[in-house]
Amino acid sequence: TYKISLCKDQPDFVKLSPHQTTLKPRQTQAIKVQRKPMPEEAGDGEYVVRLFVQETAETAGSPGQGQGSSKILRGVSIPIIIRKGSLDSSAEIRNVSLDKDSLRFNLHRSGSKSLFVNLVVMDGHKEIGRLGNVRVFLDRDMRSVSVPLARMPSGSTVTILVKDAADNSEVVRQTAGL
Repeated sequence: TYKISLCKDQPDFVKLSPHQTTLKPRQTQAIKVQRKPMPEEAGDGEYVVRLFVQETAETAGSPGQGQGSSKILRGVSIPIIIRKGSLDSSAEIRNVSLDKDSLRFNLHRSGSKSLFVNLVVMDGHKEIGRLGNVRVFLDRDMRSVSVPLARMPSGSTVTILVKDAADNSEVVRQTAGL
């Protein structure tokens, strides 16, 4: 049995259903997340609500035997992003370095919303690396990333493409020396 809730001190403009469910191994459960009207005093911006799914005590197994035993309850926190108003973000790539089989760099975010991007590394006109679904949330300005490479670059430069994950539009294109 799993308890489904919002983490403490979360805005009250999100409703969940169901609040509890019992799952057998390999069984799934859809969770309905409904956005209620936001309060008038809520200004434009990005709001993050965290959905928390936690195993209940009866699922974690029978109580331990003997002194000093305890149960471990597993859980996961899932961010739900709600945006209000006209928001923007931009990205910048810094500190590019080549590792054994990956390209490492810092992805810097600025603006009023989180970044959700796909990263592509090009050697000339050939793609040699890709990393999808990279997020830099609003509470962070930078994320260190490591893009696995299918092969090492043939020259001393690569082009890094940062593409919006929603519409595949180009956010940044930067040529970097290695």
